[in-house]
Amino acid sequence: MDHRHPAPSAPREIHYDRRVTLPVALPLRDLSLHSLDLNMDSINQALETARLELLDMGLRGNSLLHFRPGAKTVEVVDERSDEIMRLLVEEKRSLSFAPLPTKLADEAPLETPELVARLAEIQGEKRHQDSRLQTRLSAEQLDKRLLKIHTDANTFIQEQGVNTLYLALGFLTWCEANSPETPRKAPLLLVPVSLVRTSVRERFALRYTEAELGRNLTLAAKLKMEFQIELPEFSEETLLPEYWDALRQQVAVKSGWSVEADDIALGFFSFGKFQMYQDLAREVWPADKPPASHPTLQSLLHSGFSATKPGDDQASILDLGALNFVKDADSSQAAAVLAAKAGSHLVIQGPPGTGKSQTITNIIADSLADGKTVLFVAEKMAALEVVKRRLEESHLGAAVLALHSHKTNKRSVLEDLQATLQLGAPVVGDHTEDLQRHRQRQLQLDQYCAAVNTPILQSGLTFIDALGLYHQALEDLGDATQHPLDSATWLQWTSAEFQQLDRELGELATHLDTMGVPAQHPFAGAQLQDCSPVETEALRACLSGLIPQLNQATADAAVLADALRTKPPQTLMEMATQLKALELLAIRPPLHGLNVSDSAWQTRQTLLRELLAGRAERLAIRQRRASELLDQGWQADLLETRRVWVALGDRWWRTLASDFRRARRNLQGILKGPAPADAANCLSLIDDILRVQALAQQEAAHAEITRTLFDGRWGNGRRFAPGKRMADGTAQRSPSRRWVHCWPTSPALHHP
Repeated sequence: MDHRHPAPSAPREIHYDRRVTLPVALPLRDLSLHSLDLNMDSINQALETARLELLDMGLRGNSLLHFRPGAKTVEVVDERSDEIMRLLVEEKRSLSFAPLPTKLADEAPLETPELVARLAEIQGEKRHQDSRLQTRLSAEQLDKRLLKIHTDANTFIQEQGVNTLYLALGFLTWCEANSPETPRKAPLLLVPVSLVRTSVRERFALRYTEAELGRNLTLAAKLKMEFQIELPEFSEETLLPEYWDALRQQVAVKSGWSVEADDIALGFFSFGKFQMYQDLAREVWPADKPPASHPTLQSLLHSGFSATKPGDDQASILDLGALNFVKDADSSQAAAVLAAKAGSHLVIQGPPGTGKSQTITNIIADSLADGKTVLFVAEKMAALEVVKRRLEESHLGAAVLALHSHKTNKRSVLEDLQATLQLGAPVVGDHTEDLQRHRQRQLQLDQYCAAVNTPILQSGLTFIDALGLYHQALEDLGDATQHPLDSATWLQWTSAEFQQLDRELGELATHLDTMGVPAQHPFAGAQLQDCSPVETEALRACLSGLIPQLNQATADAAVLADALRTKPPQTLMEMATQLKALELLAIRPPLHGLNVSDSAWQTRQTLLRELLAGRAERLAIRQRRASELLDQGWQADLLETRRVWVALGDRWWRTLASDFRRARRNLQGILKGPAPADAANCLSLIDDILRVQALAQQEAAHAEITRTLFDGRWGNGRRFAPGKRMADGTAQRSPSRRWVHCWPTSPALHHP
């Protein structure tokens, strides 16, 4: 796309790299012609080497030098190339493809001369003046072939924005110097075309895209380089018979070579790299500006690029008055635009969604505001479209000249130019107040940045560093209890004092790791500060008396653990937990018939409570409405009835509306008695039915889990209390949750 401005300057190229990842922008230093004494010969040699790499002169897969009919080609037989040129290019008529006549399609395949004779016999001499291109395919084969070609051509245009579908007029039969016995066929003239149809029932029509047509450039280079044969130039004014005669004269010196003027085929031909090869030729550049003197080529082929940091003066460019952004930009995106504004070369890299096209849009908009012309090139059509769409959203669509895909024909370009020129000069409003407001916000943000990067008091740490350390400490602490600290004593500490405290805390942590938590020490509750020998002896005697009791408690706990099929407790705290579990078992709900071993009781607590509450609500509603509703009323579709009742139920003229009368009949049909007289009660009744239906759907959606956990008890509404108590019990955050894990192994739980 070319982005126009009334006063364009030298074009700047912006290459869209699909590798790009904002927020990373790498500005490269500005290149100068006089910065280095370059070796021009080495640059020219490197440029020639690079050009030769673009040149595809091989025959394998190169349809421009060796055309082979295939699944993506359609051969046209018994037609004249000059007539096709007249109808398709000069008169801009649409041509269709004709399958073989039925009588010929049923016969064995015929050679071309015999096929042409049979077609002349069947169709007569006027067959060359119609708008149908004769093929050697049956109707079914032709439809499949054209559909495949149409799909591939559209895919190529959508992905790369280039049309590679051509109608080849005339072929050259030629031979390589080292294998004269193997003839090759290469197309001579290529007409850019497209396949179109108005509907899937219609046949495909062939149309000239009005893009530039011409000779086979790759073949011309091949003949000139290897055989010193000049392929004649061709333009729309050239008469085709004269062109064929000129060609025959050129190749007459070669034995076995011939020009087949009426050999015609539809296929895919691509010579984009060859056009790049031609553009880089020294002879097509101005004499005073050879390609080797271009600074970008000098860096690419000789001196290389070097990354430099933005200069100190770049801060002054951040003045909002000097920027012309049309899309939001963060700091890294703004840095990329500023680098482009300063004339630097840069590469923007990033995955999708990081704002690459948004940044390119801002670069183009800012360049337009500076009176520059921008050439935007992309490999994918989608990249062109997204940038164009963003420019149109920003009211810059009139500055865009599309030069890709179907927009490369002369008519489209001229119409686009005319539409823009008729708009006149752009009108820009006064944004002084907006700039002042933005400058104020910019000042606030700058002050904030300065504040968070200023050391806090005498600590030597900035707010950002302190915040990072704080969050790291929270992550290290995990679920540990955090005790409040009185900051009044250490607010004025210096960095050295903080470091000393950190060392002391480290020593304390090491001591705790070795000795354990003080609260868990056997003598944690002791109040004695000193212990005399007499007191020590008395303590020994007391402890000796406690040992038998501890042994007995340990034995009892082991028996109890065996009965519960759990591990024996190892500490007094574990014994206390075991006793709490026994207390819970003593008051356990009746769990017979419930699958208590399933982990869903722990993992799906919220869902279970919702299902149980919904079940209870549904049963309550049905019981409350049992005297009013027929059984089939609970399955009635009342959404439309409710809508009508909400809209018309309170209207005095409601009985005049057919929708209301129908809704009233629907409601009356599911009731045992007369419908409620007022609209509010009717709506309440309808809402209860819809609520029951919604709850039933909720239960049906989770039927698998209820069947697994409740077995056959889910359908019995009177026995839901145990399940609810169990669901509520497993949600409690206390040691009592542990008793759930011993349910399936406790013998006492296996009776009703």
